[in-house]
Amino acid sequence: QITSAGSLEPPANVKSSLRDAMSIEQRYTFFTQWYDSTAALTRVYQLVYFTDNTIEIFDLKNRRTFLKRTKYPDLSLKDLFVGNTVTIYSRQLKVTEYGDSFTSSRFAESSETAVAL
Repeated sequence: QITSAGSLEPPANVKSSLRDAMSIEQRYTFFTQWYDSTAALTRVYQLVYFTDNTIEIFDLKNRRTFLKRTKYPDLSLKDLFVGNTVTIYSRQLKVTEYGDSFTSSRFAESSETAVAL
């Protein structure tokens, strides 16, 4: 479509699909463990990291949200890998495994190493 200013503008349906594509954010999921010394239990959580620096934590045993999605700028994607321990609001969570195939495939690409003899 040509606007009154004479420039080309995409139709409304193309605009909305572009806006929807831009609003899609990536999310990475990880299984984590936290040792509760008071109850002498190891609790398992699912940590979801969104690319806008927000996180959400889900308690797998009780099947409920442990921490609602909130901004947490102290954590970055480079801190999240299997075997690392991250501190979130004074809790030390050990990342034990990737939570889904998307996260696993993304991190498998970046963690490939070469060994030379």
